[in-house]
Amino acid sequence: MLVFTTILAYFSNLIAAIKTRKTVIITLFLIGIAFIIMSFVPSSIPDYAQYYSMYYFDYTQVEKGYEILSEFFLKRGVDYSSFRIVTTLIGITTLSIAIYRFTNDLSKFWMLYFLFPFFIDVIQVRNFLMMSFATLAASFLIKINFKNVLIYICLIIIGSSFQNAGLFFFIPLLFMLFRKKKIIKQLFVTFITLLSILSILSRSLVYSIIYKIMSIVGAESMISSKLTYYMNGSVNYGFLLYWLAILFSYAIVNYSLRAVLEHNNSQLIASKMAVIEAFSLTSLLSLPLIIVSLDFFRIARDIFPLVIVAYVLMVQTMKQKRIPSLTYRCVFYANLILNIVIVYRVIWNTGIFPMLFENTLF
Repeated sequence: MLVFTTILAYFSNLIAAIKTRKTVIITLFLIGIAFIIMSFVPSSIPDYAQYYSMYYFDYTQVEKGYEILSEFFLKRGVDYSSFRIVTTLIGITTLSIAIYRFTNDLSKFWMLYFLFPFFIDVIQVRNFLMMSFATLAASFLIKINFKNVLIYICLIIIGSSFQNAGLFFFIPLLFMLFRKKKIIKQLFVTFITLLSILSILSRSLVYSIIYKIMSIVGAESMISSKLTYYMNGSVNYGFLLYWLAILFSYAIVNYSLRAVLEHNNSQLIASKMAVIEAFSLTSLLSLPLIIVSLDFFRIARDIFPLVIVAYVLMVQTMKQKRIPSLTYRCVFYANLILNIVIVYRVIWNTGIFPMLFENTLF
């Protein structure tokens, strides 16, 4: 039943998009299906047992924000199934508000987001919450002023309290504050390039560099044990596919920004693209870190919703200015498929299939 309803909701949005009709009810239909899939998952999916255990026994061993949220509801007699509904509602609402601040075309966004990275977000709940707050924070950088910068910092802190990886998203703020100084971006890209080369030659050296950087901001205790664990593993040349996905995403955003600046006179659209470009630039951090562990691909993955926003804004610009878009669309969808393959291939049988066919609601 859920599979049929999901297909109906998805293709209803697809038809509406093709006919360029904006129907709120159809969009809410798809968001509602996403809410059901994420909230009423079977206990057999990856990470469910860990989240269940954390909620009842070990919630003090996770980030502070998730700990506070868990403790608040647990002490009021809320079981984990109901708590998961709460976290899903928080995440989906926050993400939807964030995207609406970038574009009113929520239908196209949710159609693409539903393909990727939605299903991995269903599994990694804390990361989903962090990503949602980081995306909302990004929307406040569209217009730079003291109030918006303060809100951005607060939202990133909240997001990081669910998943420590959110701390990386303080970097886009620096890019936006110094956006007129191109040397900052050039130095960052040079640093990433050198670190990527070093990561291939010596993983232990990259570990030392990362540890020293985290020590400067007083976060070495938070990350050292995790990096030590990662260093005991091994990464083969499969990282090249991840590199390709990251670079594709950055190229899409970078081209979108340049095209908008050239063809669109809207300062608002240009500002939105500049914010997305700052986040996309930050995703390049994944390049050297992936050599340490493929788990660091989540930095780039968490930015993918903004890559989707860049695509939606770019398509709108192309239609208005009658810019040829076939090559651009092909590159975007090729990148989308690449991300789906490298991330979903390991969770199809254990995660996606049970989500769709063993939903606990219907």
